[in-house]
Amino acid sequence: RSPEIMTQLSWVKRHLKGNTEFDSETLDSEAIGKFIEALAKSKNSMTRTEFWKLYEELDPEEGDYSYDILGIRLEHSEAQLEVWDLEPSKPLSELKTVVSFRDTELPPDFLQLGGVANREGPPPICSECDADMVLLTQLSSVPWDLERKHEELGRFQFGDAGRVYLHFCPDCNTFDVDLFSH
Repeated sequence: RSPEIMTQLSWVKRHLKGNTEFDSETLDSEAIGKFIEALAKSKNSMTRTEFWKLYEELDPEEGDYSYDILGIRLEHSEAQLEVWDLEPSKPLSELKTVVSFRDTELPPDFLQLGGVANREGPPPICSECDADMVLLTQLSSVPWDLERKHEELGRFQFGDAGRVYLHFCPDCNTFDVDLFSH
């Protein structure tokens, strides 16, 4: 484990525990800057997968909101993505699909094969080779009006307007399934 990363994680933990005067936005910007510096120093000894596993292990208190927000901001930081200097994975060509149930055509975004995921944030990271994974399939919830019309379609509701994503690594043949819901 990189001493630089451990130092930064310890710093964050100290400032989150019981420090009500510390502004969380300042913590986020300072912590992100310090993480980026530490990542740059340790990138040869730690993969992105190892970093995120360590980050989750060292959560100061299970479900600490500030720590979770810091993680999200760090994950979305373009600087963090540049540290490892990896080529972005090329998305698969998007295949157009038409899906119907009985005589009802489902919305065009119900099923997507290939292309770019309709979600915020970076794609999942392959645990084998540390590359970004590519979208294989995206399945969106059936709209409520169609579900009311056809009760059987209720099985295709994923929370509130949710989506299921199936990503894979073309090099390693590993898969990742993710569910997003409002």
